[in-house]
Amino acid sequence: MTTLLELSHVSKTFRRSGGAEVAAVKDVSLAVAPGETVALVGESGSGKSTLGRIALGLLRPDTGAVSLEGRDALAMSESEFRARRTLMQPIFQDAGASLNPRRTVRELLAQATTRQDALEKTAVDLLDGVGLRPGADYLARYPHELSGGQRQRLAVARALAAEPKLLIADEPLSGADVSIRGQILNLLIDIKEARHVAILMITHDISIARAFADRVAVMRLGELVESGPAKEVLSNPKHAYTKQLVAAVPVLHPHA
Repeated sequence: MTTLLELSHVSKTFRRSGGAEVAAVKDVSLAVAPGETVALVGESGSGKSTLGRIALGLLRPDTGAVSLEGRDALAMSESEFRARRTLMQPIFQDAGASLNPRRTVRELLAQATTRQDALEKTAVDLLDGVGLRPGADYLARYPHELSGGQRQRLAVARALAAEPKLLIADEPLSGADVSIRGQILNLLIDIKEARHVAILMITHDISIARAFADRVAVMRLGELVESGPAKEVLSNPKHAYTKQLVAAVPVLHPHA
């Protein structure tokens, strides 16, 4: 089976202002298959967000390969990659910062949707689908008129507007209160089941991986230290760092 996204032996080093080099990602290989949820877990500074930005084409790796549906993404022209990139869409941690404050909900969704022939109905359906109901009531609003949880739901709706096969969610629950975390997590679970969308969930919270991931990949200091089926990794972790993460985090129950 062809993978949606595959990163092979990817490395990325940054140079600090003083000249010192920091290896953010070191020889990491990771793949996401159609309909699969992979949780990329690690503490702040582990390199997981850098890896996500490489996957999205926002950063170019120093070494290694990136492929989308079996095609070399690094060899694509900018226009070709932009066209292919619609198969994967990001959901960022700070939904407010990722939404243009000068555009209404209607305009934000119109920019993203692939269905230009029925913009109004598509926008309403997307909003209804992420729990912003009735969707028509939100179309004329601006992001600042929405609560934090509503903005995150709008960010999910905008990502889905492009009809992607893969969502790359970078800490989408971080900073949210418990009730919103549960709502957004349940929303992503429902979307996965209803649309058969693959998800790469980037998170510091291993309880999220326990809640709905098929596979878990654990990063520490730029390296992938352990990966495998979620039940296997979380019930019987092999690496000391994974054991530490599993022991420290309480269980988060979806649909609770």
